[in-house]
Amino acid sequence: QKTSLAPNGVKDLKDPALVGEKHPPWPKHFSRYKRKAIFSGSDVEHNRKAVQLIVEQIAPRLNTECGFIIQGACGRRFRSQAGENVYFDLAWDSFERYACPGVVGLNPVTQGAGTNLKLSHYLAHGLPVLSTRFGVRGYRELEPLVNLCPIEGFAEALCRMDFKPRFVDDSLQPYLWSSIAGHLRDVYLDLLDRTDSNASHC
Repeated sequence: QKTSLAPNGVKDLKDPALVGEKHPPWPKHFSRYKRKAIFSGSDVEHNRKAVQLIVEQIAPRLNTECGFIIQGACGRRFRSQAGENVYFDLAWDSFERYACPGVVGLNPVTQGAGTNLKLSHYLAHGLPVLSTRFGVRGYRELEPLVNLCPIEGFAEALCRMDFKPRFVDDSLQPYLWSSIAGHLRDVYLDLLDRTDSNASHC
């Protein structure tokens, strides 16, 4: 009764129907890929491991079928390993430029602690998501919205997935900043009411 939970949060939902009018800054030859996948993350160990899996195991198997965008500092150590279908953007704030129809959010995470904020970030931008089961830990309510697959099946899953933008249901609502802020506001107001009530009895 003395604890209130505020989960890792993301910006409020973006209507997938409004996404796609932009022209993402990937290389011109990426236009030949009907399927594109993005992995976004900071430069920490579990993200570096995921980038390594994409660059060495997943992307080479889909050289003509899918283009991969590695966005954020997680790709800093791997730029020299870029293949024809792998593009790196190290800017920390460029994710929204790539969140458009035909793009899947990837979460091939196999280690680390805490929730993977990128999962809810992908969903809030209307992207279909492919993740390991480990990658959805702490997000039980969101599991039905995510395509789950072991690492060794990621390439095949990307070939089968529906890449259309999706509308996210109310499952993501508790992870939106507006909901989290509203909940915390209510907690503080309740505490203030209790304080005022106790003071009046003194």
